[in-house]
Amino acid sequence: MPNETSTPIRPSSLQSLLASSSATTTTPSSERIRALYAFTSNQKLTNPAGYEKNYRWWTEVIEMAMREGLLGADDGLDRLILFANEDELVGKLEWLEEKNGMKLRPKGLGGVLSSLTRTTPPTLYPLQSFLSSTQPIKQSPSLAYRLVAQPLWWAVGKVNPFAASGSEEVEAEERSWKRVNKMEWVHLDLLEEAAANFISHLRANPPITHSTMLLSPELLLQRYAQHLLPSKLRHSKGKGVGLSKRDAKALLKYLKRDKRVLVSDSLEEVYKIVLDETEYSSAGLTDADKGTVAILSTLDKLDRQIDAVSKEITSAQGKASSHLRLNQKNVALSYLRSKKQLESVLEKRVGAAEQLRSVLRGIENAHGDVEIMKAYEASTATLKTVLSHPSLQRDHIDTTMDALAESMADQQEIDDAIQSGGQVAVSAAGMEADEDALQKELEGLVIEREEEEEKEKTKAKLVEEKKQERELADRLAALKPQRELVPLSILPDSTTSAKSTDPAQNSDAWETVYEEAQARKAAETARAEASKLKKESRVSTAAQ
Repeated sequence: MPNETSTPIRPSSLQSLLASSSATTTTPSSERIRALYAFTSNQKLTNPAGYEKNYRWWTEVIEMAMREGLLGADDGLDRLILFANEDELVGKLEWLEEKNGMKLRPKGLGGVLSSLTRTTPPTLYPLQSFLSSTQPIKQSPSLAYRLVAQPLWWAVGKVNPFAASGSEEVEAEERSWKRVNKMEWVHLDLLEEAAANFISHLRANPPITHSTMLLSPELLLQRYAQHLLPSKLRHSKGKGVGLSKRDAKALLKYLKRDKRVLVSDSLEEVYKIVLDETEYSSAGLTDADKGTVAILSTLDKLDRQIDAVSKEITSAQGKASSHLRLNQKNVALSYLRSKKQLESVLEKRVGAAEQLRSVLRGIENAHGDVEIMKAYEASTATLKTVLSHPSLQRDHIDTTMDALAESMADQQEIDDAIQSGGQVAVSAAGMEADEDALQKELEGLVIEREEEEEKEKTKAKLVEEKKQERELADRLAALKPQRELVPLSILPDSTTSAKSTDPAQNSDAWETVYEEAQARKAAETARAEASKLKKESRVSTAAQ
């Protein structure tokens, strides 16, 4: 199946399992291993604390070994179900000592398994009883048990500290094996973990289409195998272990009966996901649902057949080429015939798969249309209910709008009366302003603002001129001591000779430059004075 390819490699022995485990259970020392493999139920009477420690280690190891497939069937896929065969289990849990090559066999394994079947609630539960039971396995303790039985067993344990769990007696290893041997058991803790992971994944990723809400054991493994039971091996990086079809059936039964997130048909072959508790009692499966699951199962088979036939075609092509290189033309021709036949089969399988996918899309569209029509019906009923409210009746609306219009008219009359009364009061108090005077005052403010702006511009221009004068003076002061070295090319009348070094000529040239700068300054000042006089004249005219 698709999930098998990504399943972590299962360990071949308990030593390799503990060595590669990322859990808290690590490989014990050699002395500790000998003590664990020599441990039996008799230790419960002689050393209760040691028994409890050894028993806890073995329960963790059994759970870990089941999770990683060490104790599963020969194909290694049973992870939730344990077949308690004494010879097989003891052999799979043998420990090989590296120093002397001796194999240690767990002497108290039967007692551990027997104890796991009698815990409250039990850790191991008979598979046959689990599948046939109609009541939840892990029911809450009754009020009588919590108020009477539990305190009573606690008191007995205080009186007899060697009684371990109070009701459990020490039994011989042979008797313990007789209790569990040759039976199939469901590990409820692993089952609960897988169920919790499944529900958590569904809450985070709820199914959208109708077909994704339908399940069978095969579809469960195909869609959710990587999310059910994560591996605890370091190299697996948390990938889900591969569950068997029997695991899937047990999990589906648990999700339906104990968790109430699935409903099924009478044969428990087809399931539907129901996450809303309010819909659980009314939810059910139809013949259309069963037909949809049949189509999905057939599509899965066709996809696997297409993959297998494609691989056979590639293999036949490779073998034909190999025999042709060996000059075995008849054999090569035989493989080519096989390749042609396989291509014909592949074409038929691909066509059938595409046809089924088209049918499945039609079914999905039909279910979508049904949901849309239900939404239309619900929205129509809701709208009618809202529109039937007395406040939305035509007579009530007309009455309300007329009253609103009258109220708005009254409000307008009140506003107009207040406004006209205010104007009369202002006129009576002599507070009415002269519009001509206000206009002249406004023009005066505009002229003042323009004058301020002009003053700022003139000030900035004067600052710039002074800066230029300082720069020119600095340049003259720096060049006068070296007049004989100043090239005539920078002077305005330097047209006679490019390399003249006459001091008198250099002095006259710099004086000419300075006079021209003073003349420009005087011209700028005159323009500023003229602009100022012009504005003053405008102000005077406006005032008149």
